[in-house]
Amino acid sequence: MSHVNDDRSHIYRLDEPPHRIADIILHDSGLEVPQTDDTVPGLLEYYFHSCHVTIAVENFDTKGNAEIRIWAGEGETRVGIGYQQINLLSQRAVSGLVRELSESQSQIRNWREIINNVAWRTVRAARRTNEVLKVGKPPETMRQGFRLFPLIHEGEPTTIYCPGGVGKSYLAIYCACLVQFDYAGFTEVDRGRLWTPKQGNVLYLDWESSHRDHQRRTWAVKRGLGIDGDGEFLYLACEQPLSMLLPDIRAIVEEQDIALVIVDSQMAASDFGPDMAQNATRFYNALRQLHCSVLILDHVSKEAMKMSDDANSTGPHGSVVKSNRSRQQYEVKKHQIPGQGYTDLTLIHRKNSEGPLHEESGIRITWENDANGHLDKVLFTSYDVAAHPVMSATQPIWKRVWDALEGGPLTVKELAELIHDKSESTIRATLNQSQNRFLKLEGNRWARQVA
Repeated sequence: MSHVNDDRSHIYRLDEPPHRIADIILHDSGLEVPQTDDTVPGLLEYYFHSCHVTIAVENFDTKGNAEIRIWAGEGETRVGIGYQQINLLSQRAVSGLVRELSESQSQIRNWREIINNVAWRTVRAARRTNEVLKVGKPPETMRQGFRLFPLIHEGEPTTIYCPGGVGKSYLAIYCACLVQFDYAGFTEVDRGRLWTPKQGNVLYLDWESSHRDHQRRTWAVKRGLGIDGDGEFLYLACEQPLSMLLPDIRAIVEEQDIALVIVDSQMAASDFGPDMAQNATRFYNALRQLHCSVLILDHVSKEAMKMSDDANSTGPHGSVVKSNRSRQQYEVKKHQIPGQGYTDLTLIHRKNSEGPLHEESGIRITWENDANGHLDKVLFTSYDVAAHPVMSATQPIWKRVWDALEGGPLTVKELAELIHDKSESTIRATLNQSQNRFLKLEGNRWARQVA
């Protein structure tokens, strides 16, 4: 079957791409293929010079949903003649728009060809793949890039998850300040691990708090770091899912040269609907279009909250897609005594798509008030997780056994007395399963395996 134009003898083959057929039909109607401007992310503008029509399409997706604005005329005579949300793949919707335009702007005879051309070009742009590249040659460097070493890989999503109220937003603000203002974190050389940034602009996307709260918190974190001056990073309060806000956020990332985006939080930023796997997939597909490093804050399930003192984890709340798509994942566990002005966090590395897992990091957040009892500064310091009376329990059992054997060989019973929350059978199984780390001696004693 083929389509024959009434005025011409050109035959349109069905195996030609739809956008190509649309161009041929447009040409046969007496119009030139439009000039297209796609320099602004999420916005396409089409200029039909021969009939003085300009059409802008934004917020478009692969399913044909879009917002379309239409102008006629040039210079001072240019006037808006239409704006609506439309599905460009719906023939009923397109025909309705063509009918409205033909009635209000009858001097332009080719509205159907114009709108069809715009529709097919826009859908093709939404579905266009990236450039095909080659791999296999020696890279410029084998070194893994970081936006904030060792936490956030360059150009990849990193997730931090924990129950609400643990302090992950303060930790995210701390990361934002390190990257934006090019400050190293946890500089106590005797403990912890130095966090070193690659300076870049930061955009904080917030679905959970307010600009006022972040102003106050960020100023206190800056004071704790000793950062003087009114330097700022960008903040955007969000109310709709990330996928709906993507065109605007992409434009901000492009125009402001954003290197790190912080999402607070993934649960609130995800699409609506009962299918958590689809919601998570759309979330990560949207992130890939930002082309920058991303730090994601997320929550855990009720089951994970109940086992918050255990070294095991059920992962972030929702679909396993979250664990599959995030390139690095960290779980945060908290210990705080009521009335204390600080809280102790343990940052546990649960996933690393590029190399081994890091050891647990101990982070102490201290809030200092001024003479009036108002928040003055927030300090971030590190502590030794193995020496902490409570947080040491978050370490893997083999690590706790390793630390307990620092002073010399011990029996299983002696180890169980030191690691009092684990049974002798659990410790014995750990020793037998980790014989590359531990060596059994005479007298049923165990020692560290020496390389």
